[in-house]
Amino acid sequence: MVQLRDTAGRLEVLDDPPARAGLRRSARVLVDRLSASASEIFAGAIQDYHRGVILGQTTFGKDTVQNLVPLDRWSPKPVNGQLTVTIGKFYR
Repeated sequence: MVQLRDTAGRLEVLDDPPARAGLRRSARVLVDRLSASASEIFAGAIQDYHRGVILGQTTFGKDTVQNLVPLDRWSPKPVNGQLTVTIGKFYR
């Protein structure tokens, strides 16, 4: 269903669940331009497997996996803020 490539180039395939776990009815998925990555993956899977209809705005198709690192991690004093570090990308 999804492939995740990390910064070292390793590929992890997260496969399709067994057919018995599938939807019995057609799903409706509502998205907007601010949808998060998980909802983008879900909406893509619904489209790819013809399991429903995607409703709403066109999305950006976010494709990165990121970690947030507090800046005070390296400072003895409190520091406000954080770094956003991209650690991988996902592909449908």
